[in-house]
Amino acid sequence: MKLPSRPISITLTCIAMYLFILLPLPASAAQSELARQREMTAFGPLQTVVDQMQPGWNLGNSLDTVGPDETYWGNPRVTPELIGNIAAQGFKNIRIPVTWDQHIGAAPDYRIDPAYMARVQEVIKWALDANLYVVLDLHHDSYLWISQLETDHDQVLARYTAVWTQIANQFKDAPLRLMFENVNEPRFNRGITQAGDMGAGSNFDEPRQLALLHELNT
Repeated sequence: MKLPSRPISITLTCIAMYLFILLPLPASAAQSELARQREMTAFGPLQTVVDQMQPGWNLGNSLDTVGPDETYWGNPRVTPELIGNIAAQGFKNIRIPVTWDQHIGAAPDYRIDPAYMARVQEVIKWALDANLYVVLDLHHDSYLWISQLETDHDQVLARYTAVWTQIANQFKDAPLRLMFENVNEPRFNRGITQAGDMGAGSNFDEPRQLALLHELNT
């Protein structure tokens, strides 16, 4: 059998490549496209949003105190002037860490103190009015009670769900520049102390900790 000449071979190769391009994407390529779509947000590509948020400033030691109010660790009350000054200095986003623990009522409702929720909303409104991106979280709750998810699973999960449900309802009409960090520095330690130190009974089983975090994320 006579082999095709070089021009015919090149033509047949080009046709084969063209037909290959028309074939459906393999599973791996489809998964990559799905991942790309998941990186899209209401603002556009996720990296674009991140770029627009730079630089950022953290409102620490205020609403995240573990005492009765935001002055417990020595800071003055947050004011609209403070927030406006942050924006005037060129910051684009402000992270507002909040510790909810001491403002959460008893089971089964775990109702957040309305006065405290209103105060958090007030500070967030000042930040949004200053055209800042805002990140709101559950902060020291991470070690005060969320850390006990493994040993007191149902109660912790019920409290966590109730708190986020209330926050979501409170801010459901807020601009998309308000974002949420579901838990600060997640860690699940049996022997953690009230000061946040890990005791002798701490759980350093990383796969188990990741599984617990996945449950919270879900």
